[in-house]
Amino acid sequence: MVPSNLQPTDPCDRNIALLQAQIAQLRAENQRLRQLCSPDLAAAPAAAPDFLASVDPVPAVPQPLSPPEADSAQLPLPAAEAPLCQSATTTRAILAALPDLLLRVGRDGTCYDCVFPQHGAADQFLPIRHSIAEILPSHLLTTCLDHLNRALVTGEMQTWEQKLIKYGRPCYEEVRLVPYGDDQGLLVVRDISDRKAAELALLQSEARFMAISDSSPANIYILVQRVDGSLYFEHMSQSVEAIHEVPVEAVLADATILRDHTHPDDRAGYAAAVQQSRDTLAPFCHEWRIVTPSGQVKWLQGQSQPQRRPNGDTAWYGVVIDISPLKQAEAERQQAVCDLQQSLDQLVATQTALQTSEMQLSGLLNSSLDGIVACRACRDESGRIVDFEGLIGNPAACELLHLTPSTLAGQSMLQVLPSNKTSGIFDHYVQVVETGAPHRQEIYYSCDQIDGWYDVVAVKLGDGIAITFRNITRVKQSELALQAANQQLERQVAQLNQHNAEMRLLGEMSDFLQACPTVKDAYGALAELIKPLFPDCGGGVVVAQRPAVEAPADPGELARVAHWGATVGSPGFHSQDCWAIRHRRSHWGAPGQLDRCCGDLAQGSDTLTTLCVPIVAQGEILGLIHLTSPTPEGLDLSRQQLAQTVVKQLGLALANLHLRETLRHQSIRDPLTGLFNRRYLEEALQKALIAAQRHKHAIGIIMLDLDHFKQFNDTHGHDAGDRALQAVAQLLRASVRGSDIVCRYGGEEITLILPGLALAETQARAEVLRQAIAALTWFDQAVPLTASLGVACFPQHGTSSSDLLKAADTALYQAKQAGRNCVVAAE
Repeated sequence: MVPSNLQPTDPCDRNIALLQAQIAQLRAENQRLRQLCSPDLAAAPAAAPDFLASVDPVPAVPQPLSPPEADSAQLPLPAAEAPLCQSATTTRAILAALPDLLLRVGRDGTCYDCVFPQHGAADQFLPIRHSIAEILPSHLLTTCLDHLNRALVTGEMQTWEQKLIKYGRPCYEEVRLVPYGDDQGLLVVRDISDRKAAELALLQSEARFMAISDSSPANIYILVQRVDGSLYFEHMSQSVEAIHEVPVEAVLADATILRDHTHPDDRAGYAAAVQQSRDTLAPFCHEWRIVTPSGQVKWLQGQSQPQRRPNGDTAWYGVVIDISPLKQAEAERQQAVCDLQQSLDQLVATQTALQTSEMQLSGLLNSSLDGIVACRACRDESGRIVDFEGLIGNPAACELLHLTPSTLAGQSMLQVLPSNKTSGIFDHYVQVVETGAPHRQEIYYSCDQIDGWYDVVAVKLGDGIAITFRNITRVKQSELALQAANQQLERQVAQLNQHNAEMRLLGEMSDFLQACPTVKDAYGALAELIKPLFPDCGGGVVVAQRPAVEAPADPGELARVAHWGATVGSPGFHSQDCWAIRHRRSHWGAPGQLDRCCGDLAQGSDTLTTLCVPIVAQGEILGLIHLTSPTPEGLDLSRQQLAQTVVKQLGLALANLHLRETLRHQSIRDPLTGLFNRRYLEEALQKALIAAQRHKHAIGIIMLDLDHFKQFNDTHGHDAGDRALQAVAQLLRASVRGSDIVCRYGGEEITLILPGLALAETQARAEVLRQAIAALTWFDQAVPLTASLGVACFPQHGTSSSDLLKAADTALYQAKQAGRNCVVAAE
């Protein structure tokens, strides 16, 4: 600035001096502003900004000459200073675009200059008249003044964050301060409440993920492989200690520990699976063995999804479970099958050996173990055979008949073996002599001092017979044992086949339920999925009518969602009427006992055996499976165990479906109004545009904004504002068609997508909605709310979602400019 006593008298000289003073001032202010806004910007060459365009931060300087002297004073600007003026213009634009509050304050907190941000961000800050003490509590004022004194002493920029109450709610601000002269400072204040809220939400989300991860028996992890091939874990759940016997801290510090646990025989396959997943980004699914530090060998199953990061690293998000019990059960089953097959082979070999022995013994006489006797027929006067007389017998026969070979000859058969007459064997011998046809018979002797099974063969020998008899008692016993073993084997094979069939049906049921998009779809298929597991039983599935999280111990009312076979009882009842749910365990009831434990289910079941098994998932009762059988054998112990297995699978599947529906609803719905959120709007509008282009129909877009909603909040309170938004949302939902989509676009802005409506129809619909909002009442009182609506239509105002929303938003802005409480269509 040129002192007044040294100002040139010539107009040209005065103008040059004034320009030089302004240039010096602009350069100084530009450097201070660069330091205040960004440390990086301060290092760049200084330009000449116009700091705080409406307030001059330095003493006034002489102004350019005013008319009529202006003609002679307006001299051309030197060419060297043109870039400086351009830089000042740029700086003004930067200040206008900043969402920050700019202050110049003294050591005592006096505010000399104050510039609020433009473009709607000014309402984020409290008004200041004379001092920052007007808006800051004492402790924050002390902190600010301390930072100011430190900046004036050190000459360095000070940065800190502070929390204070603004307009009745806690807010966060980020403050930057640079020294300005010897006793003043320049402050840039930015509202960071949204960023703080996002950080808090992120911390809460991470805490929930960590809680789920640490409580799961499965090992949940995030593994990252850098471009150079090195590995590290971003996350590892606590279950790694139970599976690998290694602390979580050690795994996070060194990712190669788990890889070194891999069984030597499985390392190559494991590495190949990881490499393939990394190269193709295909899901990783592999089974391998590990050797823990204690020497224990475990089978693991891992599943993960790889993802390539922008820096080239590959991250796997996955889970590992210990399947050693499953592997052990499979090995035991295979061993049982092998043992049964060996027993069968041994029995077949024994039978073959016995047959071979019989053929060898049939060719032997005296050396044979078989008894062989030759007899002649003794006839009466009429020629009828009345007895047989022994002629000769081998030692085996003599031993059996308690005779010697010498005394056997001449002995009467009926005297030695009188039971042959009563047993009918004698008649068979006579028939052999008369017809010549051989006779063979296995007979059990338990008389005449003989006890055992014998194989008797009689053939004609002249006028007599040759009898060969063999003691087959042991053979009979072996056959009986073989038959018992075969029957046992058949029962075991049948049980294994039944178990395999049940496991296959359980797997199909689990796969189907996991593929169901909603719980309702799963309910519709339960009867067809469960009925094959209990073919001789009737039954049904009842589920809780309210979420289990509201009353995990008492689900309240239950309703039948599936049934098959002979169904008894009413379709719904209260949980306290069921013994199984009250005691949280299965209940088996004999015929006539159900009325004492299951209330409404007892109707018509006096002759049935029943089984009730509660469906429990994560400690919460989701429902009940009820089975009936006309006989107690239909619900024996094996069926009860199968019912327990079915309930576990069904409980996990239903719990997953409930969780999936809840997460889906939360991801697309606004929690305050229940309307769809902005994310769903973008997806739905894109799908609607594709359908509209395919079917050649229009789409109407309405952008709605409540007028003076901030003033409404300030006057009636935020609770009233929330209720107003909910009332408007309810009105809109009740006023649109089933195919229309209503979304909360942000704040008090709501967007409607109306497929099939042309521009005129959409504008008429918007006018109806405007009138309905203006007529809203609470407790029979009018609500002081109106709305401005902007209307656009596909394809007149654009073919993309961004163009349509921009056109509707522009029309909404025009409606605001036109006085609000009106409908404006896009041009």
